Amino acid sequence: MRSQVQGKGKNYWIWVTRPDYYLEDDGKPRALLEPGRRIKDWWTCDKSTQAGDLVLLYRTGPKSDIAYLLRAEQNASPIRGDPYATKMGWTYKCAFRSLYHFETPLTYRAMCADPDLGDWPALRGRFQRTAWPIPPTTFEHLNKVLGRMCPESQKVFAEAD
Repeated sequence: MRSQVQGKGKNYWIWVTRPDYYLEDDGKPRALLEPGRRIKDWWTCDKSTQAGDLVLLYRTGPKSDIAYLLRAEQNASPIRGDPYATKMGWTYKCAFRSLYHFETPLTYRAMCADPDLGDWPALRGRFQRTAWPIPPTTFEHLNKVLGRMCPESQKVFAEAD
């Protein structure tokens, strides 16, 4: 499941989340996703996730889009002693930092219409897992697309990578 970037030792991921975790009760974005905020919280992740890996956060319906760039702050570690996580089927967690909120998110519909993403397993699988690796060429393409939509994000991508 690893998607290592040759020569950099960094992996790229898409983490998938439901409205319960990306929206507050009043419908506003969750404060823990506010860029730059230091948190002591974690997100479920793949066991291969390493500190420094970059993550795009896909929000399921009603949003159905990529709206955040995150960075894993710790290597994945097993979740132990958390009945809720066990109930949800989550087995690994990562501390993370939100680096950027895309004011114009990349929608599921736009991704489906992009021929360069046609073979991407996460898109073909309709984002039906909690974490998917992003191949380096796909991450570069997503970076370019998101950069055209939110030009100021390019600086954040460059500094993070």
